[in-house]
Amino acid sequence: MAMQLAVKLFIAFASAFAESIEDFATFLGDECMDRESCSLYALQTQARKTSEENLTAVPDLKEYNIDLKELGRDELVRLLEKAQAELRSRDDQASNEILQAAPCHSSMPGEKCHNAVSWAKKDGIYGHPDWYPGLSSSSSFEDFQAVLAAKGTGGCVMPCGSAAAASGTEAGTSQELHAAWSTSSCGFRDFNGHGGGSLCFCQLAGNPGCADQNCACPQGCGDGVAWHSEQTVTFKNKARADGCHPSTVLLTSPKSYFSTPADLKSCGRAGALQVIQTLLTDSWNMYQRHVGQGSLNQCFHGSHTASVKYLHIQTFCSYASFHAMPNGNHAVGACVQMHSLNEVPALADRLYDMMQ
Repeated sequence: MAMQLAVKLFIAFASAFAESIEDFATFLGDECMDRESCSLYALQTQARKTSEENLTAVPDLKEYNIDLKELGRDELVRLLEKAQAELRSRDDQASNEILQAAPCHSSMPGEKCHNAVSWAKKDGIYGHPDWYPGLSSSSSFEDFQAVLAAKGTGGCVMPCGSAAAASGTEAGTSQELHAAWSTSSCGFRDFNGHGGGSLCFCQLAGNPGCADQNCACPQGCGDGVAWHSEQTVTFKNKARADGCHPSTVLLTSPKSYFSTPADLKSCGRAGALQVIQTLLTDSWNMYQRHVGQGSLNQCFHGSHTASVKYLHIQTFCSYASFHAMPNGNHAVGACVQMHSLNEVPALADRLYDMMQ
């Protein structure tokens, strides 16, 4: 009799918290067929559910000011795992920032770049030889790293000791610059322009035509102002792109002097395309390395609208505009959007046809 009364009291208590028959059935559990014989099962089910919820919850120490001594072993293990994961993430990010900031770095075992180069040399060259132009299975480890660095992949920068890394730290001599352009139908051209912005661009490019003149750049002409590649120089535009995050705009110019896009096209399609492809490639790599990852807008001002008469390509994020570019008026600017280095040849053709 007492048992039946307890069961009825339990059912009444549970019903008061159930909004419907369905809620009450759920509270009791699917296994319960007879309400008067399932009170213990229902209590056990709810107790187990509450216990499981408590185990999976990690307390917010800041909000509740809980002392570590008050936490159970499972909670401490979860907090430790979370802290270790955060430390690994920060270590990886810091290591990557250090490597990307370095002018050169020979990858070491355990680094992301070393793993990427090892795979490329062991497997990639056989399955995808077109990914590694000019290389073979007998090419050196540094040669493979240099190709990955040029493509902006694998977390690689130029290996120390490579020709590309050496040219990335300072402008070459006049003889070296002329030699680098010896295979181009445009050839190397010394600066013969005037002062102002074009003189500044010439000095940052290290063009020998302005070597004997005082620095005309407000940001100076010394170390750290520009990043040098073999045939180009890249530096930050003092103006920013509206809507880009980060808003940095990069300017990339050839070390050989061309005043405008029209001047570049005057040396013929084949030679001009070589220059455009180099500008697209180097500006992409410098943006990915020094500004941020992602697709880009790359634009030439029109020959009559460019305020600086030293050829340069503007590089900024793909989801914003800068100086009214991109737009459909090629007299104002010729722009393409790049998502990977594989697009360079096709984009260079498009730019050549648009440039005015």
